[in-house]
Amino acid sequence: MVIPKHGERISKIDAYLNCAENFAYRSTCIKRKYGTVIVKDDAVISTGYNGSPRGFENCCDLGKCPRIEKNMHQ
Repeated sequence: MVIPKHGERISKIDAYLNCAENFAYRSTCIKRKYGTVIVKDDAVISTGYNGSPRGFENCCDLGKCPRIEKNMHQ
């Protein structure tokens, strides 16, 4: 997390990276946590994080990863 120093503002890029890092905490994957921010012309278009598709149980709720159990996760 980038933190401003001496009352200065952080750059836009660092602000977007901070946002992506925060969204990574919403990830439902127990192995890897990724967050993303899509920006166009200095406007946030979308945000997101990785996890199970809609309609499937989340690995964090199951306490295990079906892909790891099937040796499909690297």
